Parts: sequence; structure tokens; C-alpha cells
Amino acid sequence: MDNKRLIIILSVWTVIFTLMGGTFAYWNWQSTDNRKTNVTFTVNRDYTCAADSGGHITSNDVRLAPAKCNDPVYAIKRPITTSVTTTGDKVVSLDLWLNINNISTNLTNTPNFRWVIGKNGNNCESGIIKQGDFRNIQDNKIDLLDGVEYATLDDTYYLYIWLDEAETNNNTMNQSFDFSISGKCTDNGLERTYLKFNWSALTDAGVNYKTQIADVYFIYDKDLPNGIKENNQGEFDFGANAIKPITGYLINGDNEDTYKLYVSSKYKIYAPSNINQAFDGCSGIENIRFDNFDTSEVTSMRWSLRGLKLAALDLSGFNTSKVTDMFSLFQWCSNLTTLDLSYFDTSKVTNMAFMFSGCTNLVNIDISSFDTSNVTNMQDMLRGLTNIRILDLSSFNTSNVTDMQNMLRGLTNIRILDLSSFDVANVTNMYYMFAGCSNLKTIYVSDGWNTDSVTESRSMFSDCSKLPNFNSSVTDKTNAHYGEGGYLTYKAYNG
Repeated sequence: MDNKRLIIILSVWTVIFTLMGGTFAYWNWQSTDNRKTNVTFTVNRDYTCAADSGGHITSNDVRLAPAKCNDPVYAIKRPITTSVTTTGDKVVSLDLWLNINNISTNLTNTPNFRWVIGKNGNNCESGIIKQGDFRNIQDNKIDLLDGVEYATLDDTYYLYIWLDEAETNNNTMNQSFDFSISGKCTDNGLERTYLKFNWSALTDAGVNYKTQIADVYFIYDKDLPNGIKENNQGEFDFGANAIKPITGYLINGDNEDTYKLYVSSKYKIYAPSNINQAFDGCSGIENIRFDNFDTSEVTSMRWSLRGLKLAALDLSGFNTSKVTDMFSLFQWCSNLTTLDLSYFDTSKVTNMAFMFSGCTNLVNIDISSFDTSNVTNMQDMLRGLTNIRILDLSSFNTSNVTDMQNMLRGLTNIRILDLSSFDVANVTNMYYMFAGCSNLKTIYVSDGWNTDSVTESRSMFSDCSKLPNFNSSVTDKTNAHYGEGGYLTYKAYNG
């Protein structure tokens, strides 16, 4: 493919792609319209910050002995709730640190007395922001968060402190310590820049570049690969008032006719409230890194990652606390093999229809911590996960769900489904709900299973021949019960 210079104008609100001639080995674009910061902002705009870690962290909290970081007896897990309130889109930088009020010298001499701060309250080994030990402490404090940019937001971090299982020195066990959390917020005089994608014009002489992008990186300027930024210095002049430029580079990929897309800024890049179809049509994407992409204001993620070629995906940095719509979020991501969503906050989500439908190569999926208490639509949610053998739905609260048609259709390798947490009193549609689960032997349900409101249940159990009492001529809700003649098995729900 002829090398052409592709200059793409990325505005604050929309990414607009424009093609121009040239003979460079890679292409670049920069924003030409940036928000200007009025000097009076730093004087007239108010903000408040707070952080609550539940008080001092002391040796009274735990019996210190070698263990894993998430051990419930020998490790400390302390949630830290932060609250930042600003006006408009004003940005405030938040710092948090751990005050070392008192600590045994035995604990400052070992690399095995450790700490981690991250976003995952269920797993201390993922979603990590920073980590370290207590050696070489400066100024009696350890920095936990450095200059995290916020507008209005309530957020929760998790601090883990433990004596690692690798420790063999008995002098480090059951030692005294006293820590506390402090922090500060700083007005950095900026307003945040929102980013929104529009790929429709990314073509040249019939070549559709968006289908040839294999890798996408949202990063800070400092993390750009060597040589890219340096070779473009001086090409674009933002002037003295260009507060938050976003720079983009589209360069040759690892394989012929593929490209790597870098989107970078010196400051944080913010997603708008709606990131529906963010990568629509970018069917060649195999890898995405969201190192610099704040999703704290996102409310809708419909089709955001649909149809991509991703084999693995780390969304541990995604803040989904305001998201209400996850319709078709991962639909047709047929190369995905593992998906850990244990850190997803789904407490406000109402629509999970088609969320994982067509992810045919998924072998492991962790949705065990999903809060589905507000979900009304689960149509086709898990349809066609033909390689899944174990599916943990024990956290599911379905009391508000009305539509479950095709929800679990085609799970050909599932043998047991535990739906004892399901309350289906409001469900009206169970059309093809379990159809094609040809190896399914047991469906556990509890007292919350009442299908009286269901009006559409055709082929609900079609091809579920291994269920107890199965009758191929009765595949609607008629036998969707436990007890005599029923296809289901009773299991008390203890949640």
C-alpha cells in the first residue's frame, strides 16, 4: 500500500477523519479546537473533595501471618471512598497517601510486607493502580494516588495490606503498625476534554482504513513509542492557549495492510456519556488498551465493542457506575476466550440484552458479581456460548426482568445451571430460553421460580433431551417446574 500522510482532525467533541497527500511512513492528526481556560476559573469555581477509609488501619485489624493478599483472616482489605464535586466540567487533581504513624522496624526491613491499591474489591491481583512494600519510606508516607483527575464523581478504591506468603522470618509476624489515609485536591485550572468517535470518513481511494486497524491504544503522551512524537514536533502549532490537545497517530502495523492507532494526550482523555458504537465497523481490532480513557460519565455502552476480533480484553480501568445500557456490548466478539468482569459495577444497568450473544469461543467468563437488580431485559444475553462449561449466575437478581427469550439458548456444553437466585414473577417472555442446551441435565430453581406471568414460551426446552422427565412434544412452560413430571430441580436459595 502506498504510504500517504493521513491528517485527521480530532476535535474536542468528535473525531473527524480527513485524507491528504504526502510521503511519510506514518500518519498523524491533532485537535485544532481546544477548550480555553479562563483565568477566573481558578478563583470563581468551587469544588469539594473527601476520602473515607473507615479510620486508622492498625495491627488490631488483623493477625499478621504469611498469606495471600486476599486472605480473609491474615490480610487487610479496606475500601476507600472518594467524593469530588465540582461545577461544570472543571477538573480537579486528587492525591491520596498512606500516613505511616507507627510501624515495627521488622516490617520495614522485608519486601514481603506489601500493599496494593486498585479498583477490584473481589480480587487484589487485578485492576491494580499502584503497589509496593514498606521499605525506604520517605517523609513517613506512601503515595497511593497521584494527580488523579476528576470532575464530579464518587468512586471507590480498595487498599490491600498483607504479609506475603513468601515470608519466612518469624520476627515479622504479629508486629504493630498504625496507618491513616490523607489526601488533597488541587485546582489545575482545566476543563476536561470529551472524545467521541466517528469513523465514517476513514477511507481513501476505496480503501477503508477502519477495517484495517488491528491495535488501538489510549495513552498519555509520555507512553508513546519512541520516535513517533519526536518526528512530528513543530508540525502543529496550538498556540499559548491550547490547554488540552489530543494527538493521534495511525502507523503501520505488525502485519501487512494493518495499522496501529495511538490516541494520546498529556492530560486525561474523557469519554462522553454515550459511547454507543464507539468502534462500529472496526472489525479488524485485535487489541485495545485503555490506559488513558476515563469512563466515569458514561451512561450508555450499546454496541461499543460489538464484532471486534479481540482474543482478550482488560476493562479493569472502566468505571461503569453510571451505565444503564449494555445492550450488545460484546456481541459477536467471537475470538474472546476469557472475560473477567468481576470489577464491573452494573448496579444501574437496565438492559443486558444480547450482551454476550455470539461469543462462541468464550471458555471462561466471570459475571459472578453482577448486580442485576435493575435489569428488565435479558433477551439473548448469553446465547450461543458453545464453549462455556461452567456459568455462575448465583448473584443474579431477576425480580425486575420481563424478557428472557433466548437468554440461555445454545449452551451446548453446559450440564448444570443453578438458577436458584432467579425470581421470574415478572417475566412474560421465555421463548426458546433453554433451547439447544443439548447436554443440560439439571436446572436448579427455588421458590422464586413462578412462571404464571409468562405468556410466550414456545420451544422453551427444545432439544433439552437430557433433562429429567423430558418429553419432546412438550417444550413450552408446561413442565417448567420441579416435582412430579417437571423438568426442573428444587434447590433452596440462601442468598
